[in-house]
Amino acid sequence: MKSEAFRGLGKWSMLVLLDFMGKRKMKEFKIPGGRGSEWRITNNGELVYTYAEAERKGISKAQFRDAIDQLMERGFLDITHRGSGGRKGDKNLYSLESRWKDFGTPNFQPVKPRVRDTRGGRGWSAFHKKKKRSSVSKTIPKNENLGKEKHTRNKPGQAASSTENNTPSESDISLTL
Repeated sequence: MKSEAFRGLGKWSMLVLLDFMGKRKMKEFKIPGGRGSEWRITNNGELVYTYAEAERKGISKAQFRDAIDQLMERGFLDITHRGSGGRKGDKNLYSLESRWKDFGTPNFQPVKPRVRDTRGGRGWSAFHKKKKRSSVSKTIPKNENLGKEKHTRNKPGQAASSTENNTPSESDISLTL
């Protein structure tokens, strides 16, 4: 808690880090040679924390994204598996790291920053892209006269018409004779 890496964290980053700490499963392992024991995380690399879970805890999507980025930049967290962009059951998996101990020193190993998912061929982005292509308005041909029609009263002896040109056609004349 006294480290420069931890003290520089924002409010949401600290809360997200504490949530990750609560998700750890710890197990005690005996050190060979009878020198005591040490505690290790047994589910490291398999920690799940979804955007939906963060929102239920009062953290917006943008705040959660920024918190994850800051935790990665400072060496507290890494993404071990990137989910498929909304596909049910395929979520990001995280691991808690100890690179934060070297933060601010030449020994610090920064992680590559996350880049925006531009795959477009997987997950929700693909679903919505397909949905836009098969739009109903594109499959129904446009009627050029739609909206330009005028409805007029029929004069006695005149056929009903809803277009601007109310003159009877030759077919109308032949029917009336």
